[in-house]
Amino acid sequence: MKILKTGLLCLLLSVCVVRASAQIVGASRHDNLKKPELFHDLPRRMDVNAQSLAPLLQKEVGENVAMPLASGFTFTGVVVSRSSAAELQYKTVVIRSTNRPGATLAITGVRSKDGSMQYSGRMLSLKHSDAYEMKNEGGQLALEKTDLADLVSE
Repeated sequence: MKILKTGLLCLLLSVCVVRASAQIVGASRHDNLKKPELFHDLPRRMDVNAQSLAPLLQKEVGENVAMPLASGFTFTGVVVSRSSAAELQYKTVVIRSTNRPGATLAITGVRSKDGSMQYSGRMLSLKHSDAYEMKNEGGQLALEKTDLADLVSE
């Protein structure tokens, strides 16, 4: 009788382990396939002028912004958030787009010990499948198109 109870307990435990699922892996990537692309008409890579980023970091919340990114495309929007003006080491600004509904552009500048600024940023919309990430390749800044699922875990 003792062996029967042990066997049934092991069988029950095995069924529970097989049926249990803590999380669904890959669901966000699958959901991402259903989302439309927001930047489908833009090139895979857009060079960014580093001198045009410094004035953006000084903008106040509520100010309008227009930043040329590619030939024929200017990112326009309104500043919705920025880092504290007292912070000297880094500056961040978040701009909500007015010409690409749902998109935001976040740019951060970090001051190096030598006084130069290193920039990073992303342009994305959580309602769409594509996004841009700012990369520095040999001193040249560029926004490169990528999949939103590669940047964000929803």
